Amino acid sequence: MNSRNRPVEIIVYPGFNAFRYSFYVHALRALFSDRSICFSAKEFPPFKSHSLPVIVRWPAGEVNIYVSAGDGPGYDLPALEWCDVYAKRTLMNEQIPQQFVSKIIPMGPHFGIRTWGIFDTLRMALRNYLAQDHHEMKFKDHLWYYLKQYLYRLPEEEFKPGQSRDNFVFYASTLYPSHPGYNQFRVAFIEACRATEGIQFEGGLIRTDNFRVPEYEHITITKYYPVAEWIQKEKESALGFWAPGDQGAMTLKMGEFLALGKAIIAVPIRQEQLPSPLVHGEHVHFVDGSLEEMKAAVHLLTTDHAYRQKLERNARKYYEEWVAPAQAMRRFIREGCQRVGIACGEI
Repeated sequence: MNSRNRPVEIIVYPGFNAFRYSFYVHALRALFSDRSICFSAKEFPPFKSHSLPVIVRWPAGEVNIYVSAGDGPGYDLPALEWCDVYAKRTLMNEQIPQQFVSKIIPMGPHFGIRTWGIFDTLRMALRNYLAQDHHEMKFKDHLWYYLKQYLYRLPEEEFKPGQSRDNFVFYASTLYPSHPGYNQFRVAFIEACRATEGIQFEGGLIRTDNFRVPEYEHITITKYYPVAEWIQKEKESALGFWAPGDQGAMTLKMGEFLALGKAIIAVPIRQEQLPSPLVHGEHVHFVDGSLEEMKAAVHLLTTDHAYRQKLERNARKYYEEWVAPAQAMRRFIREGCQRVGIACGEI
């Protein structure tokens, strides 16, 4: 039976960060009718805003899901006690509390999505603020996250492959103050693109007022790209590049590139952060991060059209099977059903 017609109740903790968790709220709305989804704090412990706790309730039982999209590798121990499934973004095997290992699964790549129009954004912001039994955030901050979800995100349907250009590469990235090694990967990729004959490169490192690196000034940019322009340029780019984010987190770029069906150059990924392995030569092209390997990879992917198209097809296929919002939430729910021993049927 289709989940939209089943007697199911979805209870969402209303104190979540709407800008960070819109991907998974959208997933719930894709799987279940809005009438089945309730935002209420009454059945939850007092969680923090850096999570999305969800109860999925059927007549046969219920599943408690805790989605943690924070950058850090640490865990919320009360949440681990409460939940049946803990979907973790920055999953590192050595950081897993072993007594809870069976509950912890990789969240996988994701990215920001606009899930409500402007009227519903304002309505849900007010409604969910009033539904909280305690307020970790001031209302102006809570409201701003909802508005950012609308202003700086696009609907899921905008994240589809476009026509890439053989000689054009667009890449822009922030710098990470605490991770000079991750910054150097980004610098090496940009310099490799700029050094490759025939490549028109656009982008660079995005300057922030509180963190600048003088030696990177030659590849630092101040231009602001509206989100629609940013995604359009990513669609046109011959390839994408991925490196870890703050504290080793899976950055949003991986989810975006997979959705857009890009040929991705990437430094090694912690495979435990993925719902299914990303394979070199099938889904992505891995490099060690050196300038020499970056140059070779950029040249290969911009000249070997068959190889690039293979990576593009398989990236989009991986997205459809493992990363798309509904697929990700479906995986969380099924893992929970299996753990508590109830049949969740076809979701």
